[in-house]
Amino acid sequence: SLCIEAGEYDPDNPDAKPLHKCDFYQNTAAGDRLRSGLSLGSSVHWSQALEEMTGETELDGTAILDYFKPLYDYLVDYNNQSPPFETEEELINWLGNTYEQFASENCYQQQVAEWDYATDIDNPEKAAVLTQVTLDVAEKRKEWWQQHFAPLNVDDYQDEQLKRQLRSLKNLGSAALSVDKLEEFTNILQSMRNTYSTGKICPYSQQACVLENEGLSLEPDIEAVIATSTDYDELEYVWKSWRDASGAKIRENYKEYVRLSQEVAEANGFNDTGEMWRSRYETENFIENLE
Repeated sequence: SLCIEAGEYDPDNPDAKPLHKCDFYQNTAAGDRLRSGLSLGSSVHWSQALEEMTGETELDGTAILDYFKPLYDYLVDYNNQSPPFETEEELINWLGNTYEQFASENCYQQQVAEWDYATDIDNPEKAAVLTQVTLDVAEKRKEWWQQHFAPLNVDDYQDEQLKRQLRSLKNLGSAALSVDKLEEFTNILQSMRNTYSTGKICPYSQQACVLENEGLSLEPDIEAVIATSTDYDELEYVWKSWRDASGAKIRENYKEYVRLSQEVAEANGFNDTGEMWRSRYETENFIENLE
C-alpha cells in the first residue's frame, strides 16, 4: 500500500511499475500513510491500525510473493533446465530414454492427425484437428528445445552419432515460428495439399467431361497416363491441364509459403530456405559435390 501511495507500484500494470522496484524513501505521501497507522499506538486493535495504513484488516503473504516473483520465476526456469550431463554417455542415455519417450508420444499424435486428415482430406473438422495438434506438438517441442537443446554446443562432444542427433534436435523447423504464423503456415500447406490431392482434369478423349463424375484424379488416373501413353498430344494436354487444375490455383498460397519458409529458415539460424534444406545432407560442400 505504501508503494501504491508513493506511485511506485501499479497493481493494474505491474509490468510498468513492478513491486520489486518500489522505492518510497523520503516520499511524503507514503510517510503520511505510515504515520496514520503508527500514531494510533496501542489505543486500537492492531487490525484497525493495519487498515489505516493498508486499507485491509487481514494479513497474508500475497505482497511478499509478488515482491519475489522475479526470483521465483527465475528459479522455476532454472530448475526446469536440462540436468547437467557430466559425460557424453549420460547425454546419450538421456536421449535414448527420457527424450525418446517424449518424442515418440508427440510423433504418434502428429501422425494420427496426419493420417486422419489424409484419408478424409475434404473434411474441415479433420483439418482443424490437424492444425491444433501441430500447434500443440510445436509448443511442446519448443519448450524442450529451450530447456534442453538450445544451451548445448554440438562441438563440445566427440561422438559423431551424438553430434548428428544434436544438430537435428537443435533445428526446430517450423515450430520456431510464433503461434499465429505457424497456424498460418500449417493452413497454407493444408490448402495446397487439398488442391493438389483433389484436383481433376477431363480425359484427353473427352475434354468437355463432367469433372465430378468423369474427371481424372492424380492417383491413379493421371499418373497412369503419364507412365503409359506414347501420344505426344495427349501427354501435353494432360500435363498442361493438371498444371492448370493444381499449380495455377495454389500460386498465391505458394508465395506465402515461400515467405514463411524464409522466416522458418532465419529462425533456425540459416540464411535462406535452400541453406536449411541442404543442411540435411550433412556436408558443407553439397553444391560443389554435385558439380
